[in-house]
Amino acid sequence: MAKSSQQLDSTKNPQCLAQDSVYYTDQEFRDLQALTHSTAVDKFEQLDAYLENHAEVILKKDKEGRTMVHWAATAKTPEMLNLVHKHLAKRKLEEYLLVKDNLGNTPLHYCAQYGTVEVAETLLAKLTPAKQQQAATTLNDFGTNPIDIPLINRTSEELPAMYHTLRDAGSENQTGILPLGMMVDEKEVLARYPECKHNPELQENLVIACKITNIARKIVKISSSHPERNSLTEEDRWLVTKHVKELQEFIRKTSEKICEEFEEANNEFHFKINILAYRAVKAYQAANCDEFADVCMALLFLENPYKGGCICRVKNGNHIFMKIGNDPKSSVYCDAWSGQIFRESDAAQKLRWWKEYPISEGVYVNITGPINEKHNGIIEERKVDPITKTPDFEEEWQKLNESDSEEENQDTTPEEGSTSSQDDSDDSATKKSRKRKFEETPPSKSGLFKRRKMNHAQNDDQLHQMNKGSPTR
Repeated sequence: MAKSSQQLDSTKNPQCLAQDSVYYTDQEFRDLQALTHSTAVDKFEQLDAYLENHAEVILKKDKEGRTMVHWAATAKTPEMLNLVHKHLAKRKLEEYLLVKDNLGNTPLHYCAQYGTVEVAETLLAKLTPAKQQQAATTLNDFGTNPIDIPLINRTSEELPAMYHTLRDAGSENQTGILPLGMMVDEKEVLARYPECKHNPELQENLVIACKITNIARKIVKISSSHPERNSLTEEDRWLVTKHVKELQEFIRKTSEKICEEFEEANNEFHFKINILAYRAVKAYQAANCDEFADVCMALLFLENPYKGGCICRVKNGNHIFMKIGNDPKSSVYCDAWSGQIFRESDAAQKLRWWKEYPISEGVYVNITGPINEKHNGIIEERKVDPITKTPDFEEEWQKLNESDSEEENQDTTPEEGSTSSQDDSDDSATKKSRKRKFEETPPSKSGLFKRRKMNHAQNDDQLHQMNKGSPTR
């Protein structure tokens, strides 16, 4: 690994040493090398005594930014890791188990590369469930997380156990993502930003984002990319994926019929694209992140077109969302898929990447994790300037409202005593009828929609081969 002058990561505890004392002295480095490579029977007793008398060493790094936790993670047995953790726990510095080296590698990266499953399980067991998920999904500066490493570098004999351990840690206790049926709490969102009192435009954008996010989330019942799918049976996962693929194929085919209408991507072009997506998602009651973003953009067009905004994606992150407003001081990111709404300046802490990892042939698990600013970024696509409502917009909005009313009137309240199977059957029939009606009469001039193909595993040939044939997000 290349050397860097980067200092300790911000995950370190505030009680850590001053920056001029971050690195080992030559003598400290020689002492630790001798103790950790010793073959003496009482090797760990000697190391324990040394750390007891040189407490500051536990927090220092070598020139490549590696701490004693990184070293311990590469061992074949967990004794050294347990010893280092004991001294960190004395100082309430367990967060140091997630510290990064100069290239963004955590101890779990090193364990996945050089260590054993036993050490990986020991390291994860010392973290809270949320921190376990964070550790397994943290990207280094090259965009690799610990789950990827066994797929890239280990032999076929070593692959399964380490990969399964890390994949399971990454797929469980995923934070920062609301279940599909859960609405965003507007009061909670506004409470996070007390500066709204002095920034009315920020408050307005947050309120708009909450409103359109909740409308979108009421429409969508299933998603093939949402972590919620992980809890389904293999058969149900396949059915969900098939349904979303049908939605995406319908949008693509409908769009191709009128793609010659536009020579440039103007506001009318974007409006028709997003209205098409909105109507299709309502018919199928399904969406992944890109369809969610299109639905929200359609709602922004129809309710607050003077705001302007754009569709954004996470560079190297397989995730799409929407931005409201163009002023960095008040613009807001609206991620209806995850249920997260936050101001533009909070993107580094709130945004997440997405990947799907194989469980068995044709079966995948959805995993998300925090982005790395050095590897990821935000790319703005389909930017829309603020506009004034026109009769065309009013007419489209009126049509959509009338369509909503008709669908609500078609829904009937189940009679008392009816069985759950009958309810499910009626609900299924209603959905099929609605979908069939939509397919027979697609919206006229609904716009050009170029589907975005996601690369599930860039720079990772082995993972790409294992993912071959997986559904496109």
